[in-house]
Amino acid sequence: MTTSYPSLDRSDLRAALEAGPFSRRGEGYGLEGELLVVRERDGLVERAWGADAEQLQQVRATFSDLEQVSVLEHGRVRLDSGAHTTAVAAGEAFHSGGVELAERLAAWDLALVSCGADPWSDDPTPLEWCVRVPFGSPATASLRWRAAANLCVVSEALFAFSPLRALASCGVRSRGAEQRQQRRTHPELMLGGRTPLEGFLDWALETPAGAAPRPIAFGIWARHGVRGVFPDASDFERHVAALSAGVLPSRGLALRCFDGPPGAFQRVPLIVFATLLDDPACVQELSTWDAAPRALWQAAAQGGLSDPQLASRARRVFALVADRLLARPGVYASPAMLAEFIAFGQRYTLSARTPADEWLSHHARRGALTLADIGALEQRWSALAGRRAA
Repeated sequence: MTTSYPSLDRSDLRAALEAGPFSRRGEGYGLEGELLVVRERDGLVERAWGADAEQLQQVRATFSDLEQVSVLEHGRVRLDSGAHTTAVAAGEAFHSGGVELAERLAAWDLALVSCGADPWSDDPTPLEWCVRVPFGSPATASLRWRAAANLCVVSEALFAFSPLRALASCGVRSRGAEQRQQRRTHPELMLGGRTPLEGFLDWALETPAGAAPRPIAFGIWARHGVRGVFPDASDFERHVAALSAGVLPSRGLALRCFDGPPGAFQRVPLIVFATLLDDPACVQELSTWDAAPRALWQAAAQGGLSDPQLASRARRVFALVADRLLARPGVYASPAMLAEFIAFGQRYTLSARTPADEWLSHHARRGALTLADIGALEQRWSALAGRRAA
């Protein structure tokens, strides 16, 4: 609701951020991802339900006993590990929730598919995934944020897994990365020498306010109004919720900069971010990386790790994580999670390949991507990771 007089000053907005996205209540490690629920009918793969309100209500009632699962429109579900004190606990919770959901669906001849975007439909919307890690101590919070931001472009290339649309190549390895870049708020958030909260507040004030009577920076709208109309606290809350970036505050640092990985490797992004951002030496090194130019972001979406600079940085990321996992066994990865990380690195990162490359290769050979194909690939990946496919 807008007002007819200025009602917000910087201290009000700072307090709103401290009580909202920067609050440490519920902070912890977490993994959240959207997955497809599909079925095969007459040789075609289709989503298990649409957007009909009555049908959605029935589906939600069916899964109401699964606390980690949220049913979304158009055959999508969101699986959330919840917040945990360790990355291992978050990873185990996500995996167990996924196994339970997959088994429930299999009883109805439905399949749970993990990827960056639907390869069978013409829907351009990517499936959203998020890793959460704690903010860190006030002394290291700024470096931690910059390190996370610098990892985003590498993450987009490393986990590229959305190369198909309506069973045709899109000409990119990750249309998810492409879509995320198109949705990013401009100008981009740059902390400089500011604390994360102050830098984020400045950014929020500088960006256009969608609810204003005409395009204008939120800070200008708050100070001077537009046609006698000023924003109130709820307008600021909606404005902040609409901001988009690879790293945002939400129960800690929320990283949305990667495609959903294949089922056998779903926990690898959690391992990578939690390990690197918790290690002071890694944070120090990553925070000194140059900010990625727009061309590198485009290369991440188009070619994944085929770009030499991205391939080199991805190998460095893999080496840093592997070194820390060996030095601190069991802290950031259980034995099963460690096996997944090693298998992913050997199959993809060290060979400058991505899961998208494997899908493209399989599709080129077969000319199709059936649920049987998906099942065979998942079994192969699960065997590499040392576990049975769900």
